[in-house]
Amino acid sequence: MCGILGIINFNGKPVDQARLIQARDCMAHRGPDDSGVFISENKSAALAHRRLSMIDLSPLGHQPMTTDDGRYTFIHNGEIYNHNQITSLASCIQYPASVIQQSGRLHPVQRPLGMVSSILHPVSRIQCIVF
Repeated sequence: MCGILGIINFNGKPVDQARLIQARDCMAHRGPDDSGVFISENKSAALAHRRLSMIDLSPLGHQPMTTDDGRYTFIHNGEIYNHNQITSLASCIQYPASVIQQSGRLHPVQRPLGMVSSILHPVSRIQCIVF
């Protein structure tokens, strides 16, 4: 499985980027295929990721990922067994968690099944949501 890391300095001090990268690279055995970091604009929050490519081998799986509007940054670890039945994790951020709009009709979102841990960082706040 991949390796994920999140840091928040609630005192507003900047995250030490060298230590962040050092901590991320300590997880290299968990994700030898790719790595990435995100540091918030005010530098008090950071996310880091080591990727183990298993199903999606393309560079589109590079993390951390930021939404098109820049409001959220996200890292994910694990495997969603029913991933083919779910449109995408991004659609759960763009729409209410209980519905996805398809073909003009509202359908219940299927719950992801698998081993999953994720961190969502709303860019406008000094917080992270871990699930």
